[in-house]
Parts: sequence; structure tokens; C-alpha cells
Amino acid sequence: MEKVRWGILGAAKIAREWIIPAIQTSSLGVVTALASRDAAKGKSEQQRFNISHLFSSYESLLASNEVDAVYLPTMSSSDSRQSTQSRMSPRASSALNAIASSPSARCAGSPACG
Repeated sequence: MEKVRWGILGAAKIAREWIIPAIQTSSLGVVTALASRDAAKGKSEQQRFNISHLFSSYESLLASNEVDAVYLPTMSSSDSRQSTQSRMSPRASSALNAIASSPSARCAGSPACG
């Protein structure tokens, strides 16, 4: 079975401390790409985790053929949300699977939402 090639949108703490290590130790996945708007932080994490591809924008990672799925540790960022929504559009020729650490939708009148 081929491993799922993951791209990480942003070098947030949850990605650095939990998600990337978990994927890298899994027999089912490998982190092949990281996008970071902070070049120094991105380069540091790329070297730390031996990630083959580093991108300076979310859009460039999403357009890459180097990933099968993406993890979004920073869904509060309108940039990553807009980038992902455009890539995940039903009209996209090759949509990616995505996992987010935060909900991408707000509650609407639910008592559970306070």
C-alpha cells in the first residue's frame, strides 16, 4: 500500500508538536510538503522533520502534485480557508482531501454553541 503524501498548511504549534510527528511515524502517511509564510520558520521545520518540499504560500502547496491530502492547523486564517475552499471546489479537476484542527463552519442557533 502506498503512503498518503501529506501537505501541512502552516507551521503552527499543533502541527509541529503533534501532527507532523504522528504522520511521520505512521506506516500509512508521510509529510512531503510544508507551506509557511515565515521563511525561517518553514526552513527550520522542513529540516527538523526532513520534509522534501517547502512552499512560501498555501496556494503553491495546494497546486502541487506532491501531496494527496492536506492538514490545516490554522483554520482561523482566512488565507488558508479561501485557498482550501478554492482547491476543494467541486469544479476542481483534482480535489484534495483535507483535515482541519478547527471547525470550518460556525454554529447557527444551536444551544450547544452558546
